[in-house]
Amino acid sequence: KASRPLQLPNAGPVSNQLGTGGYFTGNTYHFLSFDVMHAFRLRSVRVFANTAGNRTIQLRNAQGQVVQSRIIQVPQGDSRLQLNFDIPKGEGWQLGIAGGASNNLYRNTTGAAYPYQVEGILSINGNSAGNPAIYYFFYDWEISSSCESAPAPVQALVLNAPRPRISISSTADTVCDGNIIQLQAQFANTLNPQFTWFDGPSPLGSTLPNYTGFLSPGSHSITCRLLSEDTCAVGNPVVSQPKIIQVLPRPDAPLIALAGNIINSNSGPVLWYLNNQAIGATTASSIAVTSDGSYTAVISGNNGCISLPSEPIIINAVAGKREDTFRMWFDGNDVWLDNKIEKSQTVEILTAEGKILQEIQVGPGRKKIDLEHLPTTFLLFRASGTGKLLKVIR
Repeated sequence: KASRPLQLPNAGPVSNQLGTGGYFTGNTYHFLSFDVMHAFRLRSVRVFANTAGNRTIQLRNAQGQVVQSRIIQVPQGDSRLQLNFDIPKGEGWQLGIAGGASNNLYRNTTGAAYPYQVEGILSINGNSAGNPAIYYFFYDWEISSSCESAPAPVQALVLNAPRPRISISSTADTVCDGNIIQLQAQFANTLNPQFTWFDGPSPLGSTLPNYTGFLSPGSHSITCRLLSEDTCAVGNPVVSQPKIIQVLPRPDAPLIALAGNIINSNSGPVLWYLNNQAIGATTASSIAVTSDGSYTAVISGNNGCISLPSEPIIINAVAGKREDTFRMWFDGNDVWLDNKIEKSQTVEILTAEGKILQEIQVGPGRKKIDLEHLPTTFLLFRASGTGKLLKVIR
């Protein structure tokens, strides 16, 4: 469509010589009301000030809500204030001085002759006092507007328009529950790309070209949506082909018990560990205690996934007996840590993406962890000294 500027006269009285009046020294919000038939810009107005200082000029709608505002340093005497208010078509517009402070601007109390009109553009119809003889503050409105043709359809031909492309890859297609998933996007023909990762229809939360986190047991169809800022791009946004990730469940941690100098598994053959180091490469249902330290066991499931470690049995070389253990559990609201080991343990709180949020030193005794301040719904608690893991889903 085409546009041309309109040659328009100024609106309202040229000066304050239309009648008697004086400087308004009150702090009440007063205004001129006007209707707009064709959108225009109110470039400036003429005012007469008794004192120099800041004035807040406000444009309000018919409901009295401030739409535009200018704070202007006004000199004493006759001056022109630059406003540059863009005012759309509408009825009941208000142009006034913000209340709350003495404004000391001149207004006529006699001689006003409403309406003051610029044909087809605007009509100044009255004032906030409802008195047809009063004219408030703003004289000789300088306005501008333009005339636009009706829009005409055009056709644009874009040659060699870019077509964004994206594919995704993963470090593994099958993982065990609790293992971190890492996915990466490969992309081309894009400007300032924006990424959104999905597990089926559900967003995964990452807006990066990669995703690192945990997924629950089951089959997951992972996609990534790419949005290019190139307005000429074809097929934008584009979604990758799905990557199927299988998350296998882990077997339950085995139960072990100390009987004399033998540690027995109540869960069948297991792999044994001493101080987080494997004792041999084969499974056994029991093991003899040969030295002090922390004994744990894991069991391998039919799907190849290894369980989390059992609760440790800690052997004191002097006493030759089991010490109490370290436990973690979630009661639905809080996480509890119960340290019955003689020394402090380090517990890490991680997000689903593997980011460490907090490290806690847990001395002997029971400790409650308040989850209110933590910003995620999936948390992993890891007791690094015992090999224990606790998943919390809120």
